[in-house]
Amino acid sequence: MGPFRTAFNGYAVKFSPFEEGRLAVATAQNFGIIGNGRQYVLQVSAACRPRCARCQALLITSVLDIGMM
Repeated sequence: MGPFRTAFNGYAVKFSPFEEGRLAVATAQNFGIIGNGRQYVLQVSAACRPRCARCQALLITSVLDIGMM
């Protein structure tokens, strides 16, 4: 899979058991101690290039884990 750059540090990645090629990425500022977080939902193409499937969600708290999609 190709690279995907985020504004914050990545903490968790989970593949969807329901949709092939879809994954979620959780990110947070300042090592998750204080600051904002973002969650990305990505679609990986047949060429193994990730693209944003849904807009990123900017949260006022850090995102350290992901549930089922």
